[in-house]
Amino acid sequence: MKQERRAFGKTLVLAVLAAALLVLGALLILKSPNRVTEFAPDYTHAAFARIHVGVSADRVLELIGEPLTTSTHETAESWHYSLPEVAESHMSVRCVVIDSRTRTVVRVEQRARFDYLTQVLPGGSDHAYGE
Repeated sequence: MKQERRAFGKTLVLAVLAAALLVLGALLILKSPNRVTEFAPDYTHAAFARIHVGVSADRVLELIGEPLTTSTHETAESWHYSLPEVAESHMSVRCVVIDSRTRTVVRVEQRARFDYLTQVLPGGSDHAYGE
């Protein structure tokens, strides 16, 4: 009788843990930064992965098309290929910084933003020219 209760208890604990993992997994999928991020029309993750420091601006446009927005700085332009779909703080950041003089990539940003914290994605980069 005690063995049956122990077996039932173990089974119940495993079932509760499995259910909790399923719920947690579903929540993570629903809150994934990629699900609340608008990407540029021609953007693909595979093509973005081919962009690195030194690539020409023309090649960036060939690979992932026109950015959603741009911002101009003193010596560079930031091309933003992602925006939050709603006023949501979670999103996938994809940005290419182009040197205004050489028209080449000097920085590639690929990271997830969760609230006001950021994290570099596995295989991604967040580096500047000369680092």
